[in-house]
Amino acid sequence: MHFIAYSILELLQKYKPRTNRPPGDERAFSDIAIIGQERSDRLDPSVLYIALQPETGYFRQLDGDICVLFSGDDIVYEESRYLACSCIVLEPITDMAAVANRLLDYKMQLWTWYQDLKCLTAAGADMQALLDRSEPLFQDPIIIMSKTLRVLAYTRHIPASHPDIAQTLRDGYFPKHMIQGLIEKRYLQAAEQFYAIGYHYPPNYIGCTKIIKVFGDNGLQAHTICLYGLSQAPTPQTLHYMKILVGFLEQLIRKAGKTKETFERRNICLLVDMIEKDLTEQEINSKAALMHWPCSCKYRVCVVEFANYFHPYVQFVINYLQSEKAFLQPLSTGREL
Repeated sequence: MHFIAYSILELLQKYKPRTNRPPGDERAFSDIAIIGQERSDRLDPSVLYIALQPETGYFRQLDGDICVLFSGDDIVYEESRYLACSCIVLEPITDMAAVANRLLDYKMQLWTWYQDLKCLTAAGADMQALLDRSEPLFQDPIIIMSKTLRVLAYTRHIPASHPDIAQTLRDGYFPKHMIQGLIEKRYLQAAEQFYAIGYHYPPNYIGCTKIIKVFGDNGLQAHTICLYGLSQAPTPQTLHYMKILVGFLEQLIRKAGKTKETFERRNICLLVDMIEKDLTEQEINSKAALMHWPCSCKYRVCVVEFANYFHPYVQFVINYLQSEKAFLQPLSTGREL
């Protein structure tokens, strides 16, 4: 479990930190340690070292991949600018013991969260349980949705200031006008390119910076996780937390196994929702907009089950249905039509 330089600088803002060179917001540290004046050949670049005294003479011996935190005045800061190692200099007369305790408390908070997610994943908990445990670390709403834009899990105690997001959380699915807006402006297609987690900047439907990750097809039907930066633009710290959360969600997804090949198509997922779940007429109309199905027409969903799903015979039935004008398109779920 790692924490990043951005989080350290944010945590220590009250001490007015200055750096001799930018450490990089996403530079990761795995531990915290006190550094003494004795020369050590075993300094670890992944450890953030805390110096109780600003011994810049000793710091000249440190390599460029080492990062040291200490306090000092303007003269000490100017001297640090000529050092090879990375330095974070706090204001003079800072209580470094208090700083160390503050950092250790933060490290323990993250470690406890990480271990809790690890235990939940090992126990086979659902996605909602992982979001519930992670919610205290976030300020803006997170939604996990299916391919048919149905809410599978969300942060239940974080309010959404945007009315459409609030309605989505209340109803459990995207409202029809929102789906139409996503399609017409091609925002949906743009969002679905995020197979690697990252920032999705405006312009987009909500008009805020988001963090998005699209999952591959899976047995949990989880398609997308999205954090909406409604109260503020997501920071590198928020992205770091999201990467940790997504890592555990992907473990759950791998445990659930892959979905059947035919379920990769969104229209199959929607039909299965209509057959197996109790959808309201309003939700069906909303999903129909996603599939470009005209709501003014009347449809009948027919399910053809087979005692033995024998492929040549199933294909014969498909060919027959395709020849009949009354049927739009037979869709195979792998066990029925």
